[in-house]
Amino acid sequence: MDTKNDPLLRKKLIAQYNFLRIEVEYQKTQFDNAVKAFDEHFNPQIEGKDGDKGPVALPKIDGDDKKLPLDVDKAYKKLAKKVHPDKSTGDDEKFQDLREAVNNHDVGKILEIANEFDVDISDESGIDMKEFYVKGIEKLEQQLHQWMTTAAWQWYHAEGEARERIEQGILQMYS
Repeated sequence: MDTKNDPLLRKKLIAQYNFLRIEVEYQKTQFDNAVKAFDEHFNPQIEGKDGDKGPVALPKIDGDDKKLPLDVDKAYKKLAKKVHPDKSTGDDEKFQDLREAVNNHDVGKILEIANEFDVDISDESGIDMKEFYVKGIEKLEQQLHQWMTTAAWQWYHAEGEARERIEQGILQMYS
């Protein structure tokens, strides 16, 4: 499965990665709402019993896209040919985003802009694009799984008896 020789596989991986990035962004707001509601509901009932600030902490994923190898100069030059505002396909805002991403060595953002302008920078970047997207998809799925397995998420999205059982279990844990 070589993404260079199979453009449909490349498109599939990019689409799956981009979908999961949007899904994580959306679910983060859902998780934040769940944590807020959870803390507002439970903290008055358990405050001071454990000396803890509350029963929920935002899960973190180790590692990030910025640490991957990338030959920024070559990728930037290839992208700038399409993104620069003086070019017919250019966009001033995206060009500023690209410059910021290059200055911050933000591989994820550089690849996002490359995908948006349909520019393949895999040769210039020094990144195995298939591996990048597969690992990125795994990280995004892991983040979603971590959020969805927290007590706050389970309680917030449960209804009826299921919500009552979760609430009883949490209160017992802190009593």
